[in-house]
Amino acid sequence: LKARRLLAFMPTVALITIGSGLRLMWILSAGFSLAYFTTPHGLAFGFAGATAIIGFFFAMLVLRPTQTRAQELGMALARAADEQRAAIARELDAARRRNAMASMVSLAMLLLGAGGMAVARYLG
Repeated sequence: LKARRLLAFMPTVALITIGSGLRLMWILSAGFSLAYFTTPHGLAFGFAGATAIIGFFFAMLVLRPTQTRAQELGMALARAADEQRAAIARELDAARRRNAMASMVSLAMLLLGAGGMAVARYLG
């Protein structure tokens, strides 16, 4: 993924998508009108959009650094001396657990966001 520059490309595409979604929300809600966000349709779109945006930033601020750290620890473990391996392996295991938890939270938030947006249009 690094060689193909997808790690830089995908967040850029996500930010463009978020920006266009906010622009569409601006148009649909007549300038983020409070009256729109008190309707079931507006509440669903607002909640789903906010959840997806929080999920994206959670992935960028928690998941991505954890993945980078786990990769660094994996490389360090491969070239470490025998007396250092146990400590590095424990730290790598902790990073992997945090990565798994962060992945699940991020995925759940993004799925809630996408599902909410898909359902919101049918709410009146």
